[in-house]
Amino acid sequence: MKVSFNLLVLGTESASGNKLNELRSHCAMANVPLTALDQLRALPAADLAQQVILIAGSCSAESLKSIVHELADAGAVPILVVDALQALTSPSSSSQLTDALVHLAESRIQTTVLAQVKGLVTSSRLMLYRFAKADSTATILVVVGAGTASARVLTITRLHDPFQDQESFPGGFLNPHTESLPGCGAREGSEETSVSVPEAELQLLDVRSRPERDQRGHVVDHGYMWLVPAHLAASVEASVQAGDDAKAGSARFVSAMALLEAGSMAFDHYDLLLAAVRTGKVLPPARLLVRLLRAAESLCRKLSLFFERKDSVYGRFHR
Repeated sequence: MKVSFNLLVLGTESASGNKLNELRSHCAMANVPLTALDQLRALPAADLAQQVILIAGSCSAESLKSIVHELADAGAVPILVVDALQALTSPSSSSQLTDALVHLAESRIQTTVLAQVKGLVTSSRLMLYRFAKADSTATILVVVGAGTASARVLTITRLHDPFQDQESFPGGFLNPHTESLPGCGAREGSEETSVSVPEAELQLLDVRSRPERDQRGHVVDHGYMWLVPAHLAASVEASVQAGDDAKAGSARFVSAMALLEAGSMAFDHYDLLLAAVRTGKVLPPARLLVRLLRAAESLCRKLSLFFERKDSVYGRFHR
């Protein structure tokens, strides 16, 4: 099937910006036409299904979602050039645009940036990336009662394959160009368990990247942990409700010790649990000597931090 590229600039024809102007220039050199929305709407269905539409410019978040869904439903392939999309001038429009991009990414609408467009419109093959990319996911381990033998962690039962009906921690795929990995973990945790996870309080535990760890492809998972403050524990537990990719009623806090003794979870999430336990923050060690060593280690970290703040070199890192 022959594919045609089009550039759709939303907003006024005079819309500008460094990235948008560069996109216009590059598309012109690659003979990619600047096409109006009405022109696309006028195309026969068979012709529209052959169009790859690069979308940039500015409009409201709701208009962007409406236009993109309209084109996708009609069979075209819209691709959002996110660094050439501009928010409107209202104070809330920037965050609304980000929310719209996340919504569209989760609706399987492709996003890209100007640097990738340059290769896309000149390549003999239809590909966004010059080199193969691995997918990225973020998984979160939410702990209540951290540091006690009764510590519990938040889990779900997976609704879909892979690992359908198996226990896992909440998590999911990163939306490229619109969020950070901690932001992804916080969002996925909220979507799958209804728990509001503060992005700023997530601690990176590990990164698991074996090519065979996920049957959907090469997926690099980043494990994060949130130690729920004692004063928030009751409200966090009360908010738990399964959603999104979790089996109905499956989101719950379970004993960290029991999960540790079970020995397996979906994907390699058991390795994430082990990484959390190794920090010494989730479960107390059984042996007194290990507890004393952990306490000494914690004291050394606090002393190091205290003196680093006063150091002429290291103090700069604490501003």
